[in-house]
Formats: sequence, structure tokens, C-alpha cells
Amino acid sequence: MMTPIWLGTSWKMNKPLSQAMAWCETLAARMPEGCHPAIQPFVIPPFTAIQPVSHFLQTHQLPLLTGAQNMHEADQGA
Repeated sequence: MMTPIWLGTSWKMNKPLSQAMAWCETLAARMPEGCHPAIQPFVIPPFTAIQPVSHFLQTHQLPLLTGAQNMHEADQGA
């Protein structure tokens, strides 16, 4: 069994819900048949978008895992 390649994005708290959903729409259009079996795609959206993004990915049967992260005191960046 091949070790999966984790490929994804973490948005911190930088995308409002409208941008998160637009990203999902773009991804769905570009991944109509999923991705290579060796790749495990993931997305870590802002806390306020976890549920809508997860629902969208499930509804469109996109093979992405959804994660969450904690907060940092800075307004932007890591």
C-alpha cells in the first residue's frame, strides 16, 4: 500500500463564508471525477465555514477531508 500524499489548504480565519463556498464551487468544477488514489486532499476552512464546506463536499461527493484548527492572537498570518 502506498503512503498517501496529503495535499490541502488551511485558510486560518482569512476567508469569509462567501469566498469559502466560491472555492468549493471552483473545486467541484475542476474535480468532477475525484483525484488520484495516492492523494488525500483536505481543507481546513475557518471555523464559521466548517459545516457549510463539509456539507458541500459531501453533497458533491468530493473526496476531501475537512479539518479544524485553533486560534492565534494575531489578526493575520501564522
